[in-house]
Amino acid sequence: MKTDLRDSVTGLRKSYGTALAVAAALAINAGLPATTALAQSDSADEGLGIEEIIVTATRRETSLQDTPLTIQVLGEQELLNIGATDLDDIVGLVPGLYITGEDYTIRGLRSSLSDRSGGSINTTSRYLDETPIDHNFRIYDVARFEVLKGPQGTLYGTGAMGGTIRLVTNKPNPEGFSADLDLDFSSTSSGGSNHEVNAMVNVPLGETLALRAVGYQHDYDGFTDDIRLAINDFDFEEVTGGRVALRWDASENLAITGTFMREDIDAGDDSLTQLQLGDLEAARFFDAFNNETWDVANLLFDWDLGTSNVVVTLTTTENDVDQVFDATAFVNGAFGLPEPPNGGYTNAFQLNDRVFDSDVGEIRWVSGLDGPWNWVVGAFYQKNSASGDGSIIVTEPDPNNPIIGFRVGDLDGFANRDTLVRQGELAEREREQALFGELTYDINEQFSITAGLRYLDVEQSNQGFVISSLFGFPSPLGDPLPSILVEESDTYTKLRLAYKPNEDLLWYFIRSEGFRRGGFNAAAALGLAIGVPNVPQQFSSDEVVNWEVGLHSTWQDGRMVFNSALYFMDWTDIRVGALHPSGLNFTTNGPAADVTGFEAELSYLVTENFNISATLALTDTELTSEAVDGVLAELGVPFPDNLTLAPAGEELPGIPETTFSLALNYNMPDLFAGYDGYARLDTQYTSESFNTYEQGQFSFGRVEMDSYNIANLRLGLVRDTWDVSLYVKNLTDERADLFIDQGGFDPQRVERNRPRTVGVNIRKSFN
Repeated sequence: MKTDLRDSVTGLRKSYGTALAVAAALAINAGLPATTALAQSDSADEGLGIEEIIVTATRRETSLQDTPLTIQVLGEQELLNIGATDLDDIVGLVPGLYITGEDYTIRGLRSSLSDRSGGSINTTSRYLDETPIDHNFRIYDVARFEVLKGPQGTLYGTGAMGGTIRLVTNKPNPEGFSADLDLDFSSTSSGGSNHEVNAMVNVPLGETLALRAVGYQHDYDGFTDDIRLAINDFDFEEVTGGRVALRWDASENLAITGTFMREDIDAGDDSLTQLQLGDLEAARFFDAFNNETWDVANLLFDWDLGTSNVVVTLTTTENDVDQVFDATAFVNGAFGLPEPPNGGYTNAFQLNDRVFDSDVGEIRWVSGLDGPWNWVVGAFYQKNSASGDGSIIVTEPDPNNPIIGFRVGDLDGFANRDTLVRQGELAEREREQALFGELTYDINEQFSITAGLRYLDVEQSNQGFVISSLFGFPSPLGDPLPSILVEESDTYTKLRLAYKPNEDLLWYFIRSEGFRRGGFNAAAALGLAIGVPNVPQQFSSDEVVNWEVGLHSTWQDGRMVFNSALYFMDWTDIRVGALHPSGLNFTTNGPAADVTGFEAELSYLVTENFNISATLALTDTELTSEAVDGVLAELGVPFPDNLTLAPAGEELPGIPETTFSLALNYNMPDLFAGYDGYARLDTQYTSESFNTYEQGQFSFGRVEMDSYNIANLRLGLVRDTWDVSLYVKNLTDERADLFIDQGGFDPQRVERNRPRTVGVNIRKSFN
């Protein structure tokens, strides 16, 4: 039984000064004398200090320590030090950031782990520079990651309930030529070899024009074996991509930057081991794959008006998806057939072929910081469209099996394969527009107050088709289904108070609101077509209100930084996936939950060549209300199986109560023959959690995901423009349960981390 975090943080609510005790505890864990952790630096080390970090989270450049937000930044050098290739590599170093399946969760806003995608849109928004985009791009030649925690509904809008993750790339520089080449070769235990090739070139094309180009190719062998199909390392991944940016300083006050980015992904089946089998083993009926392409084009105008700036950003995105999933167990389970070789279909797969397009525009007017009044005001517009279809196809159908009945036939061009289901979008559209702003007034040099507002208007429409022989749907049902149109508008606010008693301390209080926009249920149209009229056409936005107290502090003449936050969030109208008795899936709004937490981050420059960083996150989640599923209640399903989620008092799934990390960095100048050396050791701990609820309709397949600790080591040599390092990721070859699904008709599966990987990295700069 987990302890209740609310009890452990009661003292913090009464006196935030207890946070300094946490700093001392972190210092002890880091091997520092607690009695000197907050002391002044001695004369021998005067002049040392942690480098100032500049962020743009508030839509203007500010120092991190002067920014009254709970934000953690990983800069370019730190990303190189840890060998980060994508967002997954930094999760353990950011307190309050969790990976749950393919989604990223900040501060525990997670209601379901019913499938790998979580069964719902993320509660965390992600940005690539100025563009909201839900994709994990590769990390190379990037300036920094900014992780903004807590609702960011004012400036970042939809999906930013728990927070926002911003990937900020390096921009073209007209001041001089530069280039980098990065080669990486590694081998994974229980798997094969991997390699990465990364390159960047920055070319001035005159005094006012510069081009920056980046290219990369990453090949990773898999590490999971299919014992039924006799395929080893089937979870491979090949990623090829790059970007080209052209910056033109059209005048002293106007800069125009155009950027194009592409990423192609060719991957085998994802690394989901079957829970009942051996370590890193699966037993599939079909060799699945996932091919995906992302194209992103952006045009950015930045006008400097002297006392303010106007920024206009226009982005278009296209995502092409071609996926095949093994659906044999699902189809046999849906028909009540046994698994092969005891009967049933020996092979069935789901084919998804979809195209997603998005156009985004935003204009912002941002004041300078010269007067007592400062503002950010703007307008946002986004239009999304989706098209394509998905099919469930079987091979070797049994013509004598009466349960199949009508078959769609060879609609997709696969000889000797029968299509059982084909469905898709004829027209799916989303249009979101918003007005937003924040106004800050500096009462004096120490106190400031900020008020923020976002007005949102959303319109969504859908028209699709279904051709199916499953679940008793009449056939062929190939005509367009009735169209669905839903509209929603709302207003979200923020209030922030900041107090800076001196240059080294910043306290802040925030009350903020976040939301995840509602939407339509395509199943409602299908329900009308097959005589099931009570499937709801739409569901509302779920919302969260956050109360937060934070501290940014600098100690020992700039050699130690300690930042922390204590928060409480009230999450209402939680989005819930529901199953109609007819077999139709739809989304509805369910119960409410509370999330209470504490986060801390410590960085200490012990000497000129030795620094330590540590993070801590404590998170407690609890359902505070119950919502009865009207359909299930009408059918007489008893409590608690008639609830949309689970009884009040249960924890949200997949969220560990405790995470912490510790990193040691040591530089060794003039190690030998003109080479400088460096070493980095980091460890990341995650406590246990459950994959689903203890009671209720989603309680089947409940499994505890054990705690785990991942350690990484890197040793390197630097000389002039060369950097060569040896590294070990997952030093102890830990098996971490990152995600365990609930099973359903399929075997219960678990996603595990990559086993121990040993490699060498070679970097060369050209200036």
